[in-house]
Amino acid sequence: MNARLLANLASTSPASNLRARRGFTLLEILVALGAVVVVAVGLATIFRSVGDTVSAGRRLSRQNQIGKLLEQQLRADVEAMTADGFLVVRQQYADRDADGVLDRTGNNADRIPLFEGQEADRQRLRRSDEILFFRKGTFQSQRAPLADESWRAKSNEAMIYYGHGQRRREDDPNSGLLNVQQPKVNDSNNPAATAADDVRLGRFVDDNPNATADAWSLLRKTTLLVPINSSEGTLPAGAIYDINAADIDTKRDKESQIAGQPAAPSIFRGINRGMGPEYPNTQFPYGTFDSHVWLSNNTGPIGGNYETAVGPEFMAGPSLASGLVDIATSSLAEIRTQVLGYADTRATQPGFAPIFAMPGELGLLSPAFPPPSATFSFTPVANPTAVPVSRPGTYESLDYMHGWMSNAFPGRAGAANGSDQFNLDSVGFGTDDIAGVRPRYMPTAERLYDLLSVTPGNPEESRDLANMLADRRMLQSSVLLSNCTEFIVEWTFGEVDADGSVTGTPGSTIWYGPREDPTQATATDGVFGYFAYNDTDGAIGNVKTDVLRRDGTFATPHAVTSRLIYGLTPSDADGEPISVTSYFGYVDPTFNPDLDSNGDVNDAADAAQPTLPWRWPSMIRMRVTVSDPIEKELESTFEYVFSLPAK
Repeated sequence: MNARLLANLASTSPASNLRARRGFTLLEILVALGAVVVVAVGLATIFRSVGDTVSAGRRLSRQNQIGKLLEQQLRADVEAMTADGFLVVRQQYADRDADGVLDRTGNNADRIPLFEGQEADRQRLRRSDEILFFRKGTFQSQRAPLADESWRAKSNEAMIYYGHGQRRREDDPNSGLLNVQQPKVNDSNNPAATAADDVRLGRFVDDNPNATADAWSLLRKTTLLVPINSSEGTLPAGAIYDINAADIDTKRDKESQIAGQPAAPSIFRGINRGMGPEYPNTQFPYGTFDSHVWLSNNTGPIGGNYETAVGPEFMAGPSLASGLVDIATSSLAEIRTQVLGYADTRATQPGFAPIFAMPGELGLLSPAFPPPSATFSFTPVANPTAVPVSRPGTYESLDYMHGWMSNAFPGRAGAANGSDQFNLDSVGFGTDDIAGVRPRYMPTAERLYDLLSVTPGNPEESRDLANMLADRRMLQSSVLLSNCTEFIVEWTFGEVDADGSVTGTPGSTIWYGPREDPTQATATDGVFGYFAYNDTDGAIGNVKTDVLRRDGTFATPHAVTSRLIYGLTPSDADGEPISVTSYFGYVDPTFNPDLDSNGDVNDAADAAQPTLPWRWPSMIRMRVTVSDPIEKELESTFEYVFSLPAK
């Protein structure tokens, strides 16, 4: 028993217990660790998948919201478009080397990076189209009024512009306000003379805020058309800062002021270059230089908002390209009179035949220039169905109409020196505009905090400060879509590719604009290239308008030609102009009512009407591409097709 007891005691001794509680072997530990790793990896994969799904869902939701809001705004504008104005579509690529011609390949290819540091082989051509038209509705200035809310410019007519904007280099946040370049209402947004200061879209220069496509923003710029004296009935009765209550002359409307806010004297750049506070004209009530409520001419810590040194960078009058002005002292009726009147071929006064003039020639109006007529007569374009490679050496009525419509864009087309578009914009004051410039904007109100920290020393400085704050905020007011990496506008007369020879899909709509790759036999996006008249019935380009004779019979239909739409026959091949404009105006100057060509338009065989309406597109297509603000390599494209109102 003692032996058994000893044995039992031995079996419960510490040594025996240690052997019974021995640790895991290395193999067991490795197996356990492996199992933990497998579980952890599985959980991480699940969590990552869930996170990616949530992120993708949020991105999709954000994209859908952007697409929906964008469509609502575009549709509202297009559906309210009025044929009482004109329509112009400028189709162009961003010009990386600023030579004004399209380079698809080679060392000078106009390939634009999506973001800074993107690999060269992933960069591509990017469209930066512009479209300008007019609409009716209810509009008011986005600029904050300096008096009560009732003193704000309002109108039921407006000019609508869609296109990419152009930023300036930002001010040094460490510099004082005295060293800050305050925005100027007469700024044309032209770059300075040196190439290093060229910050146009896609230009490859140091510190260009517009060099990469993800930095671009799509603007919707609304310009109210407000005739002079339209706000006279609502003039504030009291003082406005340092402006006395009885100072009606400063408060009243002028060619460059409506409801105390800066107004461009015209929608046309050439006219605005020569008209403004610096160049008062006795024919128009401009007032003296200082008699403008919006003018900040202070040399103190705030600075001024008007540059008196007029030149290429600064116009005489408030500029629509400055980003600070959303009013023009004009109307649809006046604009129509200008476009048609200065293309008139009749002698209305002795010594003035014909009254041909471009906007740039009217910048400084003289009593020697007769006003345009209320009724119009045009010498029909010679041989309109020809395929012209250039405009005629002596411009015809049509060319002057094109010149006026082109001049309504906030900036000049990005065309090469000597090209058709360049020459069309190079008359009179138009020569001061740099090709390819866009309206100014800023994504945020720059240096706003610094301005808010200023303590005005007197009532004049208080008004200067209020104007400066309004200027800074106006630079953001036209931004419709940030991170807009491409904007494409195409149009159609409603033609269909019946056999699919153009698009590869029978029954597809034919769209006009530059082709992405002209070497391809078919275009899956339906883009035919630029419009060209084709006399073969049923062929693409066989677009005609019916003509009724005086005797009640129908004559041979009138052909719609590339001469009418473009002025010449453009090409989208490499080395051709990087910008082409399509024009849709009021009456067709290629139509000759003298159908029997005997010099008498009153014969029974002649046209029943002296003019035909300018043929407009039946639809336009807009494609908007936007980059993801978080995942910079991702882009989404929205496509919208809108029917235009019947003309």
